[in-house]
Amino acid sequence: PTILQANRDELVQILHVVCGRVFNSYSHFPNDLRIVFANIREECKKNGRTDEMCDMLISACVFLRFICPAILSPNLFNLTQEYPQEKSARKLTLTAKTLQTIANFTK
Repeated sequence: PTILQANRDELVQILHVVCGRVFNSYSHFPNDLRIVFANIREECKKNGRTDEMCDMLISACVFLRFICPAILSPNLFNLTQEYPQEKSARKLTLTAKTLQTIANFTK
């Protein structure tokens, strides 16, 4: 139980760092994608969807298509030179899975 709790605490700490960096990088978000997501939001609202539904769609898209793949395979996005070692790869996988769950607004 002690090791499990320590691992859980470490994952929560990593998620706080990653989420903080994602949220604080808003000013660097590509303008073309801002326009696309604004159009998606507009179309959702035209079709009677709630703000929450629009948020879920946009969040899932950003995390599923951009952030989580970069976390899972940082070498493919030129974030690292080589594939992470086994222990690091496991942490990255858990981080990406948890972020995707959060992005999908699921429990």
